[in-house]
Amino acid sequence: MWLTLVFTVVSALLGQNTLGLALAALMQRASKTVRTLVGGIVITAWVLPEVVAGFLLYAFFRREGTLNAILDWLHLPSQNWLFTLPILAVSFANVWRGTAFSMLVYWAALNEIPKEITEAAEVDGAGGWRRMWHITLPMIRRSIGTNLMLITLQTLSVFGLIWVMTRGGPGGKSQTLPLFMYEEAFQKSMIGYGTAVALLLLVVGSLFSVVYLRLLRTEV
Repeated sequence: MWLTLVFTVVSALLGQNTLGLALAALMQRASKTVRTLVGGIVITAWVLPEVVAGFLLYAFFRREGTLNAILDWLHLPSQNWLFTLPILAVSFANVWRGTAFSMLVYWAALNEIPKEITEAAEVDGAGGWRRMWHITLPMIRRSIGTNLMLITLQTLSVFGLIWVMTRGGPGGKSQTLPLFMYEEAFQKSMIGYGTAVALLLLVVGSLFSVVYLRLLRTEV
């Protein structure tokens, strides 16, 4: 349960949500060439099958992988990331794969904000951060809540990505509820226990959904 919450908070709430909003905001001001290039790169990661993405990130994080090759070239210390920090490695992989959805949601929401409002705030002397905090975020509040609910539910059910990269190891250090459910139900043939874990996962997803729905009903 703890690893599932860490994986969800790090990869969905902090990773995909924040990075998606940042990319959408930056692409609003970028040239058409930059928007096309960045959008193509991010969306390509999203449309890859989960298993393929898992193998790519496994090759990136493993002991002889791309990340350590870059660190060695920079004369920085390297390590076996899938062994020492497995839950963070799979969280980063999920961020890389799922950020495109948040980016597209926020891209559409930001384009709906009337330019007259932001231009008036800029004339009144409001800086970029003040405009973001006091104008942009309140006006896209519903999009934020909807995006958070959808990516949270999707992240809670991630199985293939983690299975390909670590299989929940080493020593269960990256074993989330979907992997634990699979292990108990299909590897140990404890169908009843696996079903109980699945119901627990359903309860966790329901609790997150209730929180987001209440936030969506709250008026700013």
